[in-house]
Order: sequence, then structure tokens, then C-alpha cells
Amino acid sequence: MSVPTLTPAETAIFDDDVIEDLEEHYDDDLTCVVDGCDAPAEVAATARCCNHTDLICERHYWAGRRAIEAHAVICLLAHVQFVCIRCRHKFPYASTFDDMVRVVMPI
Repeated sequence: MSVPTLTPAETAIFDDDVIEDLEEHYDDDLTCVVDGCDAPAEVAATARCCNHTDLICERHYWAGRRAIEAHAVICLLAHVQFVCIRCRHKFPYASTFDDMVRVVMPI
């Protein structure tokens, strides 16, 4: 029994409607992913452990950075490892923000 294969021209990604829809949104401004924030996204912050990326505004970048740094200090003082909330990766003791997050600014 064989499975029919689709040629690239027969897949939805090559459908003219799909291509037109993608072209319409090509120049759209990206907004911050934080709920209730309509500011333009200026920073791409990526977790080094799982490559999860969030596009955020500069204000939320600095607020998030301060929160992560404060939490890392608390983990250090409590002798526990900092854990990624997305993938549960445990970072080595005394990890810094730059050890945990890769930042591209501006995007």
C-alpha cells in the first residue's frame, strides 16, 4: 500500500490566497507579547536552554530582566538552582541573566 505524495504546487502554502494573506501582513508592526501592552516589540529575548523566544517592548524587557536577576539572587542565597519555567532546565549556581537569556535588540 502506498501513500500518495503531494508536489509542492499541491500544498496549501503555494495557494495564491495563502500567499496573498502572508504578503498583506508582511509589513505589519510587531507588538509586545505582554497582555495589555500595545507598544511595539523592540527586543527578542530567547531562553538559552529551550530557545523559547518572546518579542517584547523595551519597558517589559527591563522589568523582566530585573525580575529574573532578583530571582537568581534569591536562588543563590537559598542554595537552589534557577529553573526555566518553560522547559524545567536547571541552570548552574550563580548563573547570570546573560547566561540564561540571549537578547537581540533592536529587532
